[in-house]
Amino acid sequence: MSSTVVKQVILAKSKNFPKRNLLTANGLEYLSETDNSNKAQLSLLEASSSQPDYKSYPGRLRTFANWPNREIAKELLAKAGFYYKNESDIVQCAYCYIEGYHWVAGDDPLKDHRTWSPACPFVMNSVEPKLADAGFYYLGTGDQTICFHCGGGLKDWEQNDSPWEQHALWFPKCSYVYLMKGPEYIQEVKDKRNPRPSTSSSESETKESAKEAKAEEAVAASSADEEKDKTGEEKTLCKICYKNEVGVVFLPCGHVVACVECSSTLKNCAICRKPLEATVRAFLS
Repeated sequence: MSSTVVKQVILAKSKNFPKRNLLTANGLEYLSETDNSNKAQLSLLEASSSQPDYKSYPGRLRTFANWPNREIAKELLAKAGFYYKNESDIVQCAYCYIEGYHWVAGDDPLKDHRTWSPACPFVMNSVEPKLADAGFYYLGTGDQTICFHCGGGLKDWEQNDSPWEQHALWFPKCSYVYLMKGPEYIQEVKDKRNPRPSTSSSESETKESAKEAKAEEAVAASSADEEKDKTGEEKTLCKICYKNEVGVVFLPCGHVVACVECSSTLKNCAICRKPLEATVRAFLS
């Protein structure tokens, strides 16, 4: 998104019609014919039944016939639940009525939709089943989710993300992933992210041990300098690589000293030496 353009979001006003009787079969609220004060609203409701079907992808896509913004594909917007309002580049969700405009190249409509309106039925239906199947449940803020078993939290989901792959990648020690997908799947995900050279198992074990030893030495060295003054930024840096921000909690000890990348090289906590049963992704505020 361009730094000079701030995308604005508008929550559409809900149609606050009187709720006097039960819903009709087509979902419209039935208003008494004898109540003259409600005849205008009744006409509006009846007229709304003839509106295009914005809750289907083809119906939404048809509204983009005169789409003026070439920065973003109309198909992406329609797939994200939006239809075009024939005004500037304003689009609106057919379910939650949220609006978005000032679209620029690189925008992800579904991700933006999820961020603006995480409780939208369209958003929940497009993401929730896959996330739930992979063990995640919604935290109620943004698109933050957490695994019911290992407690690992993930957010900033992309449209093409695979919840199972992300779960296995960030929390490979999660027993739920291990039981449901198996160790081979976890290793495949790791190899896809960081392909391993073809070496013998003994060489791999030696290299892994060397990495772990190096990590422990780095943490030990940093512990010796704890009394030195440090800035707030330094305190949040990984004590192994000193490049990335710490982002993993070791369980069961609870120490937070490593980034996601460095934590994957450890089998034991680099501070207390307790075997790691699980790691939980931490989001520092």
